[in-house]
Amino acid sequence: MKSDLIQDLVFQTAEKFKDRVAVKHLGRELSYERLTAASDRVAGDLLSLHNKTGAIVGVYLEAGIEYVAAVLGILRAGGIFFPLNIKFPDHRLNEALRLTEPDLIITNEALEPNLRARFATHGDFIKTPLIYVIRDGVFSPAQNDVSAPPAGARNVIPAAGTGLNDTDGDACYLIATSGSTGEPKVILGSHYGLCHFIQWEIREFGLNEDTCGSFLSHPTFDVSLRDIFAPLCCGGTLAIPDETTKQDPVALYRWFEDGRISLTHIVPTLFRLLTQAIQSHKANAKALPALEWVLTAGEPLYGHDVFQWNQAVGEHAKLVNIYGPSETTLAKIFNRIQPSQLTAQQIVPLGKPIDGARVMVIDGNRLCHVGEEGQICIETKYRSKGYYRNPDLTRSVFVSNPADPESPEPVYLTGDIGKWLEDGTLQFLGRKDAQIKLHGKRIELNEIEVALTQYPRVQMAAVALKCDDQGNQRLVAYIVSSEEGSLTVEPIRRFLLDRIADYMVPSIYVFSSALPLTSSGKIDRRSLPDPVMTRPRLEQGYVGASNEVETRLVELWRQMLGFQQIGIDDNFFDLGGNSILAARLAVLIGEKFNRELPVVKVFEYPSIRLFANFLRNEDSGPTRLENHDQRAQQRRSSRMMQRRARPLNR
Repeated sequence: MKSDLIQDLVFQTAEKFKDRVAVKHLGRELSYERLTAASDRVAGDLLSLHNKTGAIVGVYLEAGIEYVAAVLGILRAGGIFFPLNIKFPDHRLNEALRLTEPDLIITNEALEPNLRARFATHGDFIKTPLIYVIRDGVFSPAQNDVSAPPAGARNVIPAAGTGLNDTDGDACYLIATSGSTGEPKVILGSHYGLCHFIQWEIREFGLNEDTCGSFLSHPTFDVSLRDIFAPLCCGGTLAIPDETTKQDPVALYRWFEDGRISLTHIVPTLFRLLTQAIQSHKANAKALPALEWVLTAGEPLYGHDVFQWNQAVGEHAKLVNIYGPSETTLAKIFNRIQPSQLTAQQIVPLGKPIDGARVMVIDGNRLCHVGEEGQICIETKYRSKGYYRNPDLTRSVFVSNPADPESPEPVYLTGDIGKWLEDGTLQFLGRKDAQIKLHGKRIELNEIEVALTQYPRVQMAAVALKCDDQGNQRLVAYIVSSEEGSLTVEPIRRFLLDRIADYMVPSIYVFSSALPLTSSGKIDRRSLPDPVMTRPRLEQGYVGASNEVETRLVELWRQMLGFQQIGIDDNFFDLGGNSILAARLAVLIGEKFNRELPVVKVFEYPSIRLFANFLRNEDSGPTRLENHDQRAQQRRSSRMMQRRARPLNR
């Protein structure tokens, strides 16, 4: 099965498996035939609304059947789809729209009022595009009551293989990533690169019509493309969990079991949480019997992660480590993990290049030998098209091969440091710049620092990724203030949540009179101290536990956060908690109090006092909040939950 356009791979598969389930979500199933019909109707409407070759279409939808049909419809109409995060703060969303200027935005009836309200508030900031509302009629066999385009017949949908995007017909998606200048970078993806990877994965792992793949990644990250297209291009089923299930490791484990998931792409952080949930709740010796392939990516995986997984699940679910920046399309290196070749503390090697990729480790203009450290560089014709509307930035990372200037293909400079091992596999060693990956999400530390310095009375700021004694990775902000002692954590966090993505907001804040500098006057990131794990500087005073339930909860909070003094009115997230720690805390509380507790309860009741009240009143109705301060805290946490309660993986 060969094609130059990704939607053709899907529609060719749909012809063969018309009656099989293509997508399922929230108890609803759509066959390949109905998915094709729904996407065709979206395509027809889009062409009538804006008949332009290579139109950029923003997708303002959450992961679900609508999202999949919308993406296929955009591609069918010859457009370029651009996933938009509905939970992004206005400033971040506006920056992405300003950089891309989409011709249309596709949304649904539930989200349309929110989208229009954003444009009404910020209409002078960006050009307002046309808005297309996808309605349930698109998924109905009836041929009426769909979103009405302007009067007149719909345009004819391009036949397979004839829909053109940009000048060479190869662009198909835009993905926004963190940028070092304080604004996002936008990567323009290609059909050529996407088709190559999806066809390689299907071939390499023998995926077929019996494959049931999970959609765990957020649509705004490019890894969601392998979630979506791997099962849909082999005749399998794409299974989509609800947002609450994605955040709750125990619920996710049961969803895997009940849905007989056989293929998953998962970030190591969520992989660890899923392993812990299985260890705590599995009913028999063989968990997840349908699971065949687990592909991890986005951050380092360790030998002990592999050992614990095999103890909990067994070796029938084969583990694969994959690696590749978004700029080179999804992944270009893979490693079928052999547990016998690992030690517990070892980072699992990245592996060897996939077909169609050449990987080098380069020091200056010299190829590194086995054991020598250098920058990981990737050469492939199946790369992305670079950064949208930013040719200078594209040229800075796609360069002629430093070790082979005569090579016809440019080399992508990853910024990652690695070395070749004796067995010919590549080992990841770290980064050469201020870019990091946290829970699978790529983050430029400079972008966070720019936002921090915009806060009143912040003179200087630095951000670093630090690991605590329990192995938890957390972003730490180091702040120098013009008025020492005047700043507290909560207002800074609220300020950042309005400007940057929630996963970029630091968990821990260190207030200092100065930051370490290099001899050239730059911030010396390597000399930033590990934070002293004590109660942070908060607006409210410390109040100790007053009963047994509160005392037990304080001990669990201490175990999770790593310091002793925790007040019963302190907010878990202001103390340094994040969505990963919240998921672990929910499991821990459930075990200690012998009850099922979804992780959302940590967001709803983020302080010891609120959670204790919830536990005492769980059997007698909603918790009655005793005073105005508690109600305010719960409202604030609810707003944070709308932002922060996002998928744990990339």
